[in-house]
Amino acid sequence: MYLNYPKVAGDIFLEGYKKVYYEKVKGEITKEKIDFIMNYYKEMIKLLDDPGFNKEYDESKYTGYIFGDKNLFKDGIISDMEYNYMYGSNISKIVEKSRENVILYSKLGNDYEVNKNKKIINSYENRSLTELSLTWGIEYYLRYDFSSLLIILLMILGLSSVFCNENETQMLQLIATSVNKRKTVMMKFFASFGYIVFLCSYFYLLDLLAIYIITGTDTFSNPLYSLRFFQFTPLNMSVASFLVLDFMMKIFVMLFLAGIVLLLSSYLKQTVIVFVLSVTLVSGLILLNDYQSTVLNPIALVTNYTMVNKFESINVFGLCLLKHQVCIGITGIWCFILLVIMRKRAVRWC
Repeated sequence: MYLNYPKVAGDIFLEGYKKVYYEKVKGEITKEKIDFIMNYYKEMIKLLDDPGFNKEYDESKYTGYIFGDKNLFKDGIISDMEYNYMYGSNISKIVEKSRENVILYSKLGNDYEVNKNKKIINSYENRSLTELSLTWGIEYYLRYDFSSLLIILLMILGLSSVFCNENETQMLQLIATSVNKRKTVMMKFFASFGYIVFLCSYFYLLDLLAIYIITGTDTFSNPLYSLRFFQFTPLNMSVASFLVLDFMMKIFVMLFLAGIVLLLSSYLKQTVIVFVLSVTLVSGLILLNDYQSTVLNPIALVTNYTMVNKFESINVFGLCLLKHQVCIGITGIWCFILLVIMRKRAVRWC
């Protein structure tokens, strides 16, 4: 995670931001904090207007340099403070527009659009941000996909030989005649799924710990919409709650992919073939999701931040359902179909 963490204007910028945050602006937004920010920024502008301004390192500055402090406040502190301060009034405009839409579509008899706009109102109404928090790290974590790729690769490597290894070593006949054959097969499934849970827990928790150490983020109890990327999310939950939901969605997909690998392993006789086919199939799903994310593709749940960062609904038999809800439901259907096939396949073993 640390090697892939982007250096936003360098570590100096991040350390400078943290100094200002912890020493001056952390917590509730007040007039005194706003005055400090604007006065300091104007002071930096005034110093930079002098052609002979100090270009050397100055320990009295948050970044060590006048120009650095000017950029720090303009692109960091002021921008974040403005987002939080103006969020309530900006989101209320969407609520008011949705109220108008409810009246309009009620007259037109469009029940779906009426329900959709009512849902927007319920999601966005009474929102506000009264405190400033460090959000960079956790926002980056939620959009970080590299660990998911590592988990998928390790999953395929670890599970490709689970069943086809019995064919390669000619142990299939022995298992088939064993008194504990059903127990043996079930233990393989439980061990495989336990392996997936371990991989997901290890990598995702390690990434979260790395982000916390690097950035010192303290936004876990804040609403999800306090993260700028999620400002239009329909979810009214804390960042901590969404972290749990995000983990559950990802592990759901990983278990589905693990089932595909195990199914291939039960049909084929060579581990290499299982590995190649599994990589090809999963790569195809990933490429399709990159080309066009759709609720039919379970991989979309791995990049769920693209579905929950804004209000996107789907008309399902007249019901207004959020996109990620539909994707979870369809992935559940895929899992059910996979389980039925695997159960029939297991008859051969048990």
